[in-house]
Amino acid sequence: MRAVTILAALLTATATAHAGPTARLGMTIALADQGAPLQHQVGPMIGVGIPFGRFVIEADYALLSFMEPDVVGGGGMHRFGVNLRADLLRRTNHCFVHFGCAAGIGAYAEVGAGIRRGQWHIDANTKSPSGADRQRELHLGFGLELDNRIVPTRLGWQFGVRFTAAPRDDLMVACRGTGCPGGVSGSDGGELDLAVLIEWMFIVGR
Repeated sequence: MRAVTILAALLTATATAHAGPTARLGMTIALADQGAPLQHQVGPMIGVGIPFGRFVIEADYALLSFMEPDVVGGGGMHRFGVNLRADLLRRTNHCFVHFGCAAGIGAYAEVGAGIRRGQWHIDANTKSPSGADRQRELHLGFGLELDNRIVPTRLGWQFGVRFTAAPRDDLMVACRGTGCPGGVSGSDGGELDLAVLIEWMFIVGR
């Protein structure tokens, strides 16, 4: 958690000090999550990044419990992460001399890591994770980009899918037996809890 926070602060400071940072703001929604199968994970997401050619190094934050009250202690479920995003394809259209390009379309892929802080109430006797209020995760994502404007500053939209994997031994859920929700029964060390999330983001920058 401390390492992610420090890296996020460095990225923000560097992006402020240099021209051409990238910022994203939008929503993330979990379509499925084995670690919290009944929780409605919907919330705002923001990211700040530094572009290097076709790549962007980014720190992001999401409040996954924005519309879900079943969180231990009422502090919410927060995700802090870092990403490496790459443009797989970028095409511009409607380019005019002295006026630049009016629109563009592209595709991207990203890999990253993060930490979730908080605990879900699975039922009256179970919380996830139960041993601590943090859970590590890795993710792989893909998406499409639709640019409203290319110059002088890029303005556009991203629609993406994020696949995450978290070690189940981090969860240590107290619930045992056949009555537990799928994906969270027992403490199966070495196994993974998988999740699929979608992201709809407005992007500003290069």
